[in-house]
Amino acid sequence: MELEKLFAKNLKVLRKKNNITQKDLAEALGCSEKAVSKWECGLSIPDIELLLSVSKYLKTSVESLFSENDKTYLLGIDGGGTKTALLLCESNGEPLRKSYADCSNPIDIGIDKSTNILKQAIFDICDGIPFSSIVCFAGIAGSTSGGIQKELNEFFSSFGFLAFKTDTDNANIIATGLGDGDGITLILGTGVCSFLQKDKRHTQIAGRGYFLDNGGSGFDIGRDALIAYYRERDGIGKQTMITKLISNDGFDDLQQLLFRIYDEGKKFIASFSRYVYIAAEKGDDTANEIIKLNMKNAAGFVLANAGKLTQKRIPLVLAGGLTNDPLTLFYLKEALGTTYNFDIKILDREPVYGAVTLAKELYEENVK
Repeated sequence: MELEKLFAKNLKVLRKKNNITQKDLAEALGCSEKAVSKWECGLSIPDIELLLSVSKYLKTSVESLFSENDKTYLLGIDGGGTKTALLLCESNGEPLRKSYADCSNPIDIGIDKSTNILKQAIFDICDGIPFSSIVCFAGIAGSTSGGIQKELNEFFSSFGFLAFKTDTDNANIIATGLGDGDGITLILGTGVCSFLQKDKRHTQIAGRGYFLDNGGSGFDIGRDALIAYYRERDGIGKQTMITKLISNDGFDDLQQLLFRIYDEGKKFIASFSRYVYIAAEKGDDTANEIIKLNMKNAAGFVLANAGKLTQKRIPLVLAGGLTNDPLTLFYLKEALGTTYNFDIKILDREPVYGAVTLAKELYEENVK
């Protein structure tokens, strides 16, 4: 197809998609309405300077203005507390490309660093595919805190996606584990959070950040490990294998470790949870008590929502790194008790697949 015809077709589609008239576009670009009409009739193409202005105003790329690709793609993004996963699919959900990037939680690393990581990851996975043919759903941890969602929406808007939506990473887990059905999700990762889904409505418990949740997360277990370590080293706590494991792993200097704790923060502290599980498996009482108390706290989030559901067997979907250890499930089941009959399932697909499901719903509702 001639460049003039391609440009005319794409310009008209993008203009109408953004509810912009020819007059609006002409005024924004400082040219005549007649010039815009000629472009959309395939009679001419603006010069390079005007092309850049057109792409910026329509929130797309110059490449997209001349794209011959009529296909639509789905992009799912799962930005958790540890890593960011991206999955690009055909419009039917068939995977095409998958990639990973660093943590993009704006609460942990700041909005500027978060958007820089996301920008590079999005450009990499979408290489060669016009953004205007992509429907994107991005579930990002911490995205609804403060004014962050507004900033993220402005960031995603700048790509010129065919359609996009942002939410927390919990939305990805709910879509992956529960679909449209009623049930409860419990994330046991670096942080902790539980959601009730009933009639497609969501109620959140916990997930308020490590200053407020106080139990049930990798951060909490890691912090408890460090408390036990320092108390024993100070001569005011019980002997525990946790102390030996931490010391033997190169953390024998109390002051140097303290500097790293306060300098590196949440993820570094959460990494000490592994010593608790190692010690617990070897029968250490302190380590087992730490896991038991944290799972009791996590079970409390689930039980607070269980009474709001009516089914005899309540779906409970678990996700997050702590679910990889059998002791987590053992102590969680013990704390849940027998009042409710839970159908417990550990998430067996990455949450980014849920993000693609939500992108597909967005496509069917707003584009198709």
